[in-house]
Amino acid sequence: MKTGPEGRCSLRADFERFVEERASTYGFTEQTRSGWIKYMTQDVERGSALAKELLLHFALPKEKRKRALDVGCGFGGLAYALSQEFESAGGIELVEERVEWARRRFPGLEIVKGNATRLPWPDGHFDLMACNDVFEHVSYEDQKKAASEIFRVLKSGGVGYVAVPNRFQLRDDHNGIWLSTYFPHPIRGYVVKAMGGNRYLRCFEQTRGGWKKLFERTGFRVTMLPAAFYRNNRFFPPQHWKIYLHKP
Repeated sequence: MKTGPEGRCSLRADFERFVEERASTYGFTEQTRSGWIKYMTQDVERGSALAKELLLHFALPKEKRKRALDVGCGFGGLAYALSQEFESAGGIELVEERVEWARRRFPGLEIVKGNATRLPWPDGHFDLMACNDVFEHVSYEDQKKAASEIFRVLKSGGVGYVAVPNRFQLRDDHNGIWLSTYFPHPIRGYVVKAMGGNRYLRCFEQTRGGWKKLFERTGFRVTMLPAAFYRNNRFFPPQHWKIYLHKP
């Protein structure tokens, strides 16, 4: 495989074509399709901005930048960005094709196919962990298991970042349906289908208190900040939460 500028350009083009082809199978509207493609193909840029934000927020000195992990690493953009700031970084991802693309795009990273409820690393292995938009896609019981696993693989004094949607958001980010997250399971699935949604029928968002309790019961010290508001209007409830974790 080519590794020079020409090879990197060819790989990027191949990846962009793959994402466009995959988007065509998901039943997006033209607007949501283009947004999804942009989101997926700009993962390195977003990852780099987040990695710098986390270093600033946690004020991590050089001696605490040895190992970082991205849980639910997708196509590898954030894991790569973290590798530029830490001595080593890796990721774990459940979807086979994303694992393959992450390994192909970033051959120097440790990308593992697996589940967040059983992380294949020893206790106290990482200084920092990040997890974007993953927890809402696993059951409430598995959320507890994943939180415990993250706690286990972090060092004492280690830190973590989790981005999650708010249960009480005005417009469901996953389906584009107004107030659908307010409905309990399984009623929500029927509501989403009735309103024209056909994806992400099994999401498990929690309220601010629910997310906070999940990680505090695991053993973390927790700080939460609102991440976004509908139309940037703070009169509305936040769409997402940024959760910052500290392991004592």
